[in-house]
Amino acid sequence: MTTPQEQFLDLYRTSLEGMVAMARASLDEAERLRTRQLDAIRQALEENAELSRQIAGAATAEELFSAQSKFANHQIDVALGYWGKLFEAASHTQLQGMKQLEEQAAQFNERVSSMLDNAPAGAEPW
Repeated sequence: MTTPQEQFLDLYRTSLEGMVAMARASLDEAERLRTRQLDAIRQALEENAELSRQIAGAATAEELFSAQSKFANHQIDVALGYWGKLFEAASHTQLQGMKQLEEQAAQFNERVSSMLDNAPAGAEPW
């Protein structure tokens, strides 16, 4: 039979492990978000270079307006895509955090219940 101090230390250790797991998941998500952002920036720069060449190479006003229209549409698409991915990553992070929090709460409840079940007679806190 374990002592109350050992049970408390187990509970404390489990809580710390849960916090470390949440921090690790948060860092992993931040890394994934930064990778997505860098990929989006690289792609946008490549596409902007191509559209800039089209604008510079326009021979008529119609070609110039067409290229500028493509350029403006592309900029809007990039901006909307960026914000969409940012909100998607934020919601994914929140979902993962909530799942881990639920798991930790369940483990905590199990440990406390086990501690109370194993407590000696007359050790009730009230």
